[in-house]
Amino acid sequence: MRATLTASGRLRALCADDRERLHQHPFVRALADGTLPVDAFRFYLEQNLQFLSEYARAIGFGAGRSPDLATLRAFGAALANVVESEIPQNEELLAQTIALGARDLGGAEAMAPATLAYTSFLVATAATDGSLALMAAILPRGWSSDDFDRCAADVDDETMERLASLCAEGARLQLDFWDMAHRLEHWPDVRARHPL
Repeated sequence: MRATLTASGRLRALCADDRERLHQHPFVRALADGTLPVDAFRFYLEQNLQFLSEYARAIGFGAGRSPDLATLRAFGAALANVVESEIPQNEELLAQTIALGARDLGGAEAMAPATLAYTSFLVATAATDGSLALMAAILPRGWSSDDFDRCAADVDDETMERLASLCAEGARLQLDFWDMAHRLEHWPDVRARHPL
């Protein structure tokens, strides 16, 4: 007898290649093994703080589009985590990184193209497609599988394919975000003011 996959298991199976690329990305590996240059870490943190503010807004949209109290609670908890934990932790890490002498490469000046694309996608998905679609789009970043499974338990194959498409797009944009941080990519005018 074959085991039935959960909704998140189905989504992960449909997006397996994207998930593998996320885990093997050179930025993630350098961050994990401590070889990421301090200047690159500062740039990443500055971009991540801008990302997190918009990510919180997308989660707020998701909360507003929640079909039931359990989903509303999940979005409320996620929003509280971003605002009360992730943002302050990133601010503290940034202060420590600056104290270590990390150069200003313009990360705080404006959202880099990859950051703008990723946050725009998340906010637009939340605003137009609703809470389940947003969960799928941010599943590569680490949305709770339990919450997604509860909300997507009865979706049909066509809806699951749409959710898989959103998940894959979210994974691609997460990869672009890490590429941007790894390569220190920014708008040409910002980079001109903050050369590498």
